[in-house]
Amino acid sequence: TTNNNGSVDDFLDYILLSDFNIGADIQTNISVNGSSVDPGLAPPGYTSLQTAIVCFILLMLILSTISFNFLVILAIAKDKNLQNVGHYLIGSLALSDLLVGLLVMPLSLAYLLLGT
Repeated sequence: TTNNNGSVDDFLDYILLSDFNIGADIQTNISVNGSSVDPGLAPPGYTSLQTAIVCFILLMLILSTISFNFLVILAIAKDKNLQNVGHYLIGSLALSDLLVGLLVMPLSLAYLLLGT
């Protein structure tokens, strides 16, 4: 049997049976100050190269924050001459900075990349 609503049935079959991405057929061209911007991972207003450079710099900052604060804590824990009240204050600051490097900075980098 045939229906008068053949185009509606075809549309519903397309919606229900296909695995499509919403917006996959939309071509996005963004232009900022006359230069084309890649709409991939780059946040609006930045090219992919700029985003990669900022990501690399922030990743190096995160890794250096974690490693150097870990070395400060390790030095205070191992050296008996550094185990006094003043150095314990420095150690607690290094511990808090280490936690910032482990917890806050990676989430900030993800926020920068994803924009949400």
